[in-house]
Amino acid sequence: MTKEAQTNERLDFVDIMKGLGIMCVILGHLLQKDTGLKSCIYFFHMPLFFFAYGLVAKSMRVSELLKKRAWGILVPFLFWGIAFTGITIDKGLAFLFYGSNESILRSGSNGMLWFLVSLFFGSVIANAVLAIGKDKTLQILIRTAAAALLLLASMGLFCFHDKVTYKGKVLGLPFGLDVTLLAASFILIGAAARDGLVPLAKKMNGYLTAIIGIVLFCGFLTLGYLTNRIENNYPSMAVYRLGNALIYWVVAIGACAGLMLFSVGISEVLGRGLAWLTWIGRNTLVIFLMHRTIIYPVKNYLAAHEKPLFFFAAFAAVLIYGCICAKLVDVLVPELCGKHRVKKAS
Repeated sequence: MTKEAQTNERLDFVDIMKGLGIMCVILGHLLQKDTGLKSCIYFFHMPLFFFAYGLVAKSMRVSELLKKRAWGILVPFLFWGIAFTGITIDKGLAFLFYGSNESILRSGSNGMLWFLVSLFFGSVIANAVLAIGKDKTLQILIRTAAAALLLLASMGLFCFHDKVTYKGKVLGLPFGLDVTLLAASFILIGAAARDGLVPLAKKMNGYLTAIIGIVLFCGFLTLGYLTNRIENNYPSMAVYRLGNALIYWVVAIGACAGLMLFSVGISEVLGRGLAWLTWIGRNTLVIFLMHRTIIYPVKNYLAAHEKPLFFFAAFAAVLIYGCICAKLVDVLVPELCGKHRVKKAS
């Protein structure tokens, strides 16, 4: 297999993983707060995207990384952030640029933009570790150890999370620093998995890999549900509501690794039959941001009409709506989803 073919295969399984992840995001947002399924989804659905970034992250010079991340993350953050605030410069931009989930919501913008803030700074932090070590085994050990240290640092910073307030309301730390360090830890674990677990998975039979992945995925989520229940609530990485942070971290990593193995397996077995899911995975940013514009009215409707058929129809409708938005943005203004415009050959 050529190097180019290997790269395409790798990207395919990562995109399949992200495609499954965005479906879980929509499902989690549609579910009511008191469901056990919602708690299980929230254990992994946001860590998954940082983990997936780690699967393709490579060490870069800081200047090169900042340039690439500025185009791919900051440009979409600025546009979507300002668009959702309604350009209320008097208050909106100050809260938006503070960068925590709580402050972004306070700006009147899309609270889901916290993800872009944590991805930008988390990728910079992780990049400093990715350059360390030449031997693969040593790199895996260093990345895993650094991820554990970042977890501990994030736990320490969380002590100050609720103490930063504005007019009696919690703002969290600037740029969601506690959440960002946690995000960086998931990126490093993803990078370690790429060099350690993925090569082993690709040597196995696709069906077996997928089965092992599902077993791990379900097993870790069951562990989290049984040992880290948050009374009358569910875990949320966005505001560092994790319950026991160590258990949350282990469960999230285990579930992400399981879903990664499942994605590797079905990518090998089904191949081009998953092109639709791969496309969704490559357009998760716009789907992630735009589904928010209709999710709450749909959720309120479902609360008043508790019928399973309505729920599945609503899930499909929100996903299709997000895909249509993603396609329009990709064709008309690809810069708004962090992509470069493809120049037509003369």
